[in-house]
Amino acid sequence: TMPILTAIFAAVAGIERLHSRFWLAAAVSFAGVCLVAFGAQSGISGDLWGYALALFATATWAAYSVAIAPLMTRYTASRISAWGLTVGAIPLLAVGSPQLASQDYGDLPSLVWLAFVFAVLAPLFLTNLLWFNSIDRVGPSRASLYTNLQPFLGAVFALLILSESITALQVGGGVLIAAGIVLSRRDQPALVPQETTP
Repeated sequence: TMPILTAIFAAVAGIERLHSRFWLAAAVSFAGVCLVAFGAQSGISGDLWGYALALFATATWAAYSVAIAPLMTRYTASRISAWGLTVGAIPLLAVGSPQLASQDYGDLPSLVWLAFVFAVLAPLFLTNLLWFNSIDRVGPSRASLYTNLQPFLGAVFALLILSESITALQVGGGVLIAAGIVLSRRDQPALVPQETTP
């Protein structure tokens, strides 16, 4: 749903004009995600509250990605990332301050600190820079199509690291996801030119 929500928000905001080829690519890619999910041997959870939270998280990230697009015409990815992480850290510190104050940091093993450094530098800082630059190059909607690779790549890494099995249905889903991305790349640039002030 991420590419679909992003495309809707971008169209409403007047940031992108999307052609029928994109919607076809989004549908093909979404079908691939469904195959990956239903192909998992663990099955699909029936927790509706969990689905609602996941949909809300997807919608907020889609809106965030659309809001970033016009900013990338005026500011660098590192500057936007710095401001975003700083502003986002304020409510997290407010909520987590009791736990931070009561934590015995001297009792934490070095592996925990290494994991913390990795979590800050790789999944948080580096991915933000890559994501913002992707939005600037291809637009938020087409960039969001690549997020559909996450469940398939998760299945692949589960196979490599955890020795879990991967099903033919999941492989087929990965092929459909890739096909959707390739199909979207053949579309014309959809970014609406932003007006610049003298």
